[in-house]
Amino acid sequence: MQEVGHMMEILELLNQYAIVFTAIMALLMLIFLIRMIQLQKEIKTLKKKYTALTLGVNGENLSAIVTELVASNQDTQQSARQLEQDVKELRKRQQANLNHVAIMHYNAFDFTYGELSFSMVVLDDLGNGYVFTNIHNRDDARCYCKRILNGASKHPLSDEEKEVLEYALNNDVDYSRSSRGTVTVK
Repeated sequence: MQEVGHMMEILELLNQYAIVFTAIMALLMLIFLIRMIQLQKEIKTLKKKYTALTLGVNGENLSAIVTELVASNQDTQQSARQLEQDVKELRKRQQANLNHVAIMHYNAFDFTYGELSFSMVVLDDLGNGYVFTNIHNRDDARCYCKRILNGASKHPLSDEEKEVLEYALNNDVDYSRSSRGTVTVK
């Protein structure tokens, strides 16, 4: 009987605090319900992001697609490095091209007319090239070619040759299509 009495005491104690236990349980359920609604919203947002990410994948493995994109990016970077190297090589070669061209027409003698004599300079970016001079008189014409190294000639230059050489050395080359051709000095 003692056991039955002991049980009765426990039941009376539970009966007294039943409202408190019920309120605590209801509060816990309300907290769990709010958290469950938050988690459902997060899951819905993640599903939208996943759908947007896999749109057009047609059942392919997303990991394989990412791996392929990484490999493609590496190929692109390698191609870019090769292009940079090619541009450096072209710039080196560009220096050796005879890009600086200037020409001057003049009358070499007082008794000639029509400015049929000329001096023309053709140089690369390093100042190496040639001076071509054609001296025209009544009876004949003579052509001269003088080598230019680093902007200077070991042969004496006439005033006209010096002027056209100076012009070619000190003026930038314009590579646009509209300005092709030689530049006339004077």
